[in-house]
Amino acid sequence: ASNFRAAGQPPDRSAPAGASNSSSSSSRASGSTPPAAAAGSGKGSGTSSGSAAAAAQQVVGYELQLVMEYCPLGSLRSAIDDCLLDDRLTNRPDYTTALSLALDVARAMQHLHSEGIIHGDLKAANVLLKMELAGYPAAAAGGGMQQQQQPAMVAKVADFGLATRLDDAETHVSGV
Repeated sequence: ASNFRAAGQPPDRSAPAGASNSSSSSSRASGSTPPAAAAGSGKGSGTSSGSAAAAAQQVVGYELQLVMEYCPLGSLRSAIDDCLLDDRLTNRPDYTTALSLALDVARAMQHLHSEGIIHGDLKAANVLLKMELAGYPAAAAGGGMQQQQQPAMVAKVADFGLATRLDDAETHVSGV
């Protein structure tokens, strides 16, 4: 979430990360505008009609806060370089883990594309890894099957700095 503040107002440090800060909300209610609106058409200084009151309430900056999932295993690139995806007994690639990670990335890209978003910078350095518990079927004592929790490495797609949204009528992006 972005926190906007008017000129001369310090950021509210008491608000939790990602929450709207109350001084920002009140400054917007008393006449300040978000950066896009304050900038007008993108020409000039962004002040409207030179009034002193409007200039005093003009937004001078904003703070973007991202909340991300912690992925302590680092990137896929570093895992490949450090042979973390290799089977420790055979020193060969663990194809089960590699295919599972590839499926995680493919599902993430399918979800993005279904929402009309193109990542724009998908590479091993932008895929983060962590361990999660995953359910695997295991034979139970009574002959039935039960879910058993096993740790599994999972991939999370990150770094959306070059991501772009496609309009419904667009089929591709060029000139990026």
